[in-house]
Amino acid sequence: MSRRSKTAVGLNFPSGYIFPLTPRGLVLTLSALNIETTHLTDGLGFTISDLPDPNCKLTAKQSLEMIRRCLRVTQGLPLGLETGSRESFTAMGPIGFALITSPTVGEAITLGLSLQRDAGRFIDYEVILNAEEMAIVTGNQGYEPDLYRFFVEESFASFLQVARNLVGEKFRVKRIEISYSDPTYSAAYRKMFGCEVAFNQARDAFVFSSAWATETLKTADRPSHVQALRAIDALKGDLERCVEIVEAAGHLLKQNLQQVENAPEIARKLGISERTLRRRLAEKGLTFQALQDGLRKEHALELLNTSVLSIEAIGRLVGYDDPHNFRRAFKRWTGVTPTHVRGKKRSG
Repeated sequence: MSRRSKTAVGLNFPSGYIFPLTPRGLVLTLSALNIETTHLTDGLGFTISDLPDPNCKLTAKQSLEMIRRCLRVTQGLPLGLETGSRESFTAMGPIGFALITSPTVGEAITLGLSLQRDAGRFIDYEVILNAEEMAIVTGNQGYEPDLYRFFVEESFASFLQVARNLVGEKFRVKRIEISYSDPTYSAAYRKMFGCEVAFNQARDAFVFSSAWATETLKTADRPSHVQALRAIDALKGDLERCVEIVEAAGHLLKQNLQQVENAPEIARKLGISERTLRRRLAEKGLTFQALQDGLRKEHALELLNTSVLSIEAIGRLVGYDDPHNFRRAFKRWTGVTPTHVRGKKRSG
């Protein structure tokens, strides 16, 4: 008899801000492949140098766009497998510490999957357990094929890496089931997992012996485990408070983008000090200017794609009386000109 449990991860991130585990792994992978990475964040509101900052958090949209760009420059390479293999528990901060101090492998797996959203994952997982096998099954939330394949590869390679971190090289995968057709680099799957890999299956599953679920971890330590869980809860609380302030500041700015407001004015309206506002923004990986520019960019793109207003009029609506300054700022935000975006809309 099988027992199922489901962990919702998917696209429902708290206020869109996530831990940049995947972008960090991608930088390591592309650097190992001697592929230049600095241009991969152009116009996204963050830089490669921002990612190592412990306070760095990205929106889901920022992370997804960076992943898509990385896929485009690594076509034909096992990018997901390579990236996931670099995501050890030490890269997960307090979550990783909570995993290695869990009593058993099964409890570590359950905990890890329940915290996948906090670790920055993008897909759902379901655990199916019976007397002989334990399977972690993924689900697609509507991603394009290349992106979903990347997430499956990254997840399964990361599961293997973390499992071996927990119990050593003796851990073995029983089989890998894949729903899509085998890619050109399918041999990399078999080399990494060392087991049967079947493509064109009904599901995407990472399958191993259920006997591992009761394996006691040598690093288990209840006091440390409790401490790690409390640290995770505290980080979540801090994140929620940061999100509240950042969202409130964004709401005030969006009310009238034509009126250029500075940080002291917004802080005063929120009833906090400017220092507190800037600190909360920094904890989200933002500056006041980046928040304001992001809102201007978003509104400008919306107007360019949905209205017949002139570029000059759109510039004024987002706070730029000088059309030249607006065009220059827009090019900095997006890498293209407003005329280019308007032209694409008309040609489409």
